Amino acid sequence: MTFDVDDRWQLLAGVHRGFPPAGGGAGSGTAPETSINWELGGRYITPGRFPQE
Repeated sequence: MTFDVDDRWQLLAGVHRGFPPAGGGAGSGTAPETSINWELGGRYITPGRFPQE
């Protein structure tokens, strides 16, 4: 999710859930690992630094 504060500032946030499946040598009762990742940040765009076409 992003929110444009003005022409130069942008806020961003996100929550993501992921998991790697159990490897090939894992037993039948082995559950996959799970993770939840949180992201929060801001972006500042310097005018003229990276021109957009």
